[in-house]
Amino acid sequence: MDDYSQLIKQGDQAFQKEKTMDAIRAYNAAITMKDNEDEETAELLYKLSQAYSILNPKEPDVPRKYAQRALDIHKKIGLADLVVMDALNLAFIELQAGNRAASLTELDKAIAMASEIKDESLISTCLISKADTLAGLVSKRAEARDLYVEASALAEKNGFWDNFFEAQHGVLEIIRQEGDVEKAFSLAMKLLDHIDLLCTSIKNKKERADFRKSVSYVYDSASDIAMELENVEEAIKIAQRLKEA
Repeated sequence: MDDYSQLIKQGDQAFQKEKTMDAIRAYNAAITMKDNEDEETAELLYKLSQAYSILNPKEPDVPRKYAQRALDIHKKIGLADLVVMDALNLAFIELQAGNRAASLTELDKAIAMASEIKDESLISTCLISKADTLAGLVSKRAEARDLYVEASALAEKNGFWDNFFEAQHGVLEIIRQEGDVEKAFSLAMKLLDHIDLLCTSIKNKKERADFRKSVSYVYDSASDIAMELENVEEAIKIAQRLKEA
């Protein structure tokens, strides 16, 4: 493994362990070894932008600079799907800094770009991100719900199950926020049944377990709602369903 690859590995490991400053040191050392603007450089700039945003979320100037450089490189070399991801990254940075309006502007750009390249997976991802950004505002809940529903339908049509359950979970949480606990519980149980159905087509036991783990947040919400309804027995059953492979 060369020095550059070793630095990236060190940075990634530190980032995963939430040792953000160590990750930044490794990534910065790696960036000094790059003298061209290629996909590898853009990926590193993307990582730096995220690390700096997490280190100082209220100070977006530095992470924004790296994120924009990554976007510019991806645009220059013609990687449109990664340009969309860069726009989502800029939206994340702005939201972390408390700049909701700027974040929504970047999200609208991301949605437009994803639509232009007709990438339905990215479109649904962008719609979910925008819905997440709006969902915390009471005045925007209806708009957020519509976006979640749109993203969910698109994801279900294409079998993008991670996006489907994420979008449906967004709808579920809005229903909870609106106080309709029984309706929220009904939707939660329908989602668990849908997970069970999808698991019947996954023959490998480990892959089934991994899939359930990836959507464990649905089980968590269903269990929480059951407890809210004082249905302890159902909450226990839901926990058991998560362990099924």
